[in-house]
Amino acid sequence: MPDVQPADGKGQRDGSATPTLSAVIGRKRGVARWIVGKPGVVQALRIAPMLGVVLAASLQGQPRPDEVRFHVGTATFFEAPQHVTAGGAYRKYIGGRGWAIEPEYSAMFVPAHTDNMLAVNVAKDLSRPTARRVWYTIMGAGINLQTGAGRTKTYWGAVAWGIGAKVQVGERWSVAPQVRIGIEPNLRFSVFIGWKTRSERQ
Repeated sequence: MPDVQPADGKGQRDGSATPTLSAVIGRKRGVARWIVGKPGVVQALRIAPMLGVVLAASLQGQPRPDEVRFHVGTATFFEAPQHVTAGGAYRKYIGGRGWAIEPEYSAMFVPAHTDNMLAVNVAKDLSRPTARRVWYTIMGAGINLQTGAGRTKTYWGAVAWGIGAKVQVGERWSVAPQVRIGIEPNLRFSVFIGWKTRSERQ
């Protein structure tokens, strides 16, 4: 014979009252009011839509052509000889406002050791893409592996911020002097040779 629930709503097993739908909804509303009432939450909820609008606007439009970039230059560390540098990067543009992600590899040489650094940068073009000289700013972080005498290895983090100017040479090629300041290394000067993966007109 099937079990029959008591009319007063008490359960057969533990004697606890079964919560009603209105009680559950009331509880959830109380939790929501408690969260919204915490300091800073209201301000965050007000700012979030504005940040979303700004982000969406910055990513609108046709993305600029990606760039394959090679560089040579120098790097200076505090209390260390000046290093000669060489490496490459790939600049991937996102949206039509000049924002880009740029993974980069750099090798830095002195007679006593070699540094190999992998970094991820965020770049922002400050000029029109069709300008002959395109100013940009760049910042990033990465990890450096130093190989010294006896093949000893040391790891440390690196951060940097800088500015550069791409000078167009023909339709797809560019030359870009760039300077960066940061931590490990503390100062870098590089000259980048860039090649666009497609024409701006496409």
